Amino acid sequence: MPELDTISVAQCAQLSHAEYLIPSSNGRDTYFVTLDVLPSGEQIAECGCPGAKYHGKCKHIKEAESKVCTWHSQFDEEQIEEDKCPRCGGPIEYVRFAV
Repeated sequence: MPELDTISVAQCAQLSHAEYLIPSSNGRDTYFVTLDVLPSGEQIAECGCPGAKYHGKCKHIKEAESKVCTWHSQFDEEQIEEDKCPRCGGPIEYVRFAV
């Protein structure tokens, strides 16, 4: 098997884990939504609303997914300053990929 080289890239930490409070459509409730990406690449989304409990997906998860910062140093031109995401100002993380 050939040896693989690795590269390190920076990405917004929201790409691997994000948490949001999303209001219900009636305005009376707020649901806690978590979005995670496992090292295998599998995406896991969870919401505390009845729709997610019974159907596995809901509009709160879709709304949270639309809020995730997707900055990645390999694909975006903005430069890192002070170890913060140049797009949202949140934390960054370094990830290694085999090439």
